[in-house]
Amino acid sequence: MLSERRGGPGGRRPSGFTLIEILFAVTLLGVGVASLSATIGEGLRAGESSKRRLVALHLAQARLEQARRIPYAALPLGSASESPIAGYALFAATTDVAQTFPRVKGITVTVAYPEGEVRLFGCTGET
Repeated sequence: MLSERRGGPGGRRPSGFTLIEILFAVTLLGVGVASLSATIGEGLRAGESSKRRLVALHLAQARLEQARRIPYAALPLGSASESPIAGYALFAATTDVAQTFPRVKGITVTVAYPEGEVRLFGCTGET
């Protein structure tokens, strides 16, 4: 918005924006940029968290499949932990094996990461 000031002999002449208008525009722009940067920051954090959850899920699946490949008679009952997981400093794993039914062993794999944990269940049976 252009304001007009009284000038010399010609009367009024355009003189540009007032200081209040400039301050208002700068404040509005600052609020918009701050909101946008906060949204981008949250999006990046959510992306990192999702990536870590996906890695934890992959690690848990690999450990569950590894336990299921062990023959039934050779699969020991009990708990085994690895903290941190080799090559994955932010992750820790626990594998629990229990006799759930006659000739069936239940396997629970838990992988913890900074934002939470992933828990998978499986079983193996005597054939």
